[in-house]
Amino acid sequence: MPGTVRPAALVAILILCWTVSGCRPGGRAPSYIDLLHQFPSAQKRSQFAPGEAFALFDAEVGGVVKSSLRTCGASRIIWSIRVPRNAVLRTAIAPAAGSGTTAPAITFRIGISDRRHYEMLFEREFPGAGPGTPNSWRPVTISLSGYAGWQWSLFYRPWQIVWDLVFTAGGPGCGYWAEPRIQVAA
Repeated sequence: MPGTVRPAALVAILILCWTVSGCRPGGRAPSYIDLLHQFPSAQKRSQFAPGEAFALFDAEVGGVVKSSLRTCGASRIIWSIRVPRNAVLRTAIAPAAGSGTTAPAITFRIGISDRRHYEMLFEREFPGAGPGTPNSWRPVTISLSGYAGWQWSLFYRPWQIVWDLVFTAGGPGCGYWAEPRIQVAA
């Protein structure tokens, strides 16, 4: 019969729409999510007053200046986001130089939670450093693909979950999180 659509053609059209044109849940994702831009709406927890524990500014570490978030003392920042498909978290970390003879120790941690289960994605400890110790930005790259998009499961639907992305600084020292963002691979 001319003018009728065959079931195989309909399935092919639906698959093409799903994979190419963004018909899947959530539509097209932005190319990146700038977490510094979303910092004012993030949850902030600290042993200090927020003004003492968190600051946004351009930090110079090892002669390289980057837009950064400074955290001091035991502190936590929580961004609630929907993770886009093919997402990669990128940032750089560095301990802040101490004003005295030795910079205090600091531990950087990144985790993700669905508000029922927390999973550690990254941890790096910096022991206290003496004056004149060289310092540089340490890049951090974490794939978030397991927390987005379609998965082989009847019950696990990560595209429907608002995830808590948790940046934690532990210890008495201060540290920098440079240009934290979630980039979407093409």
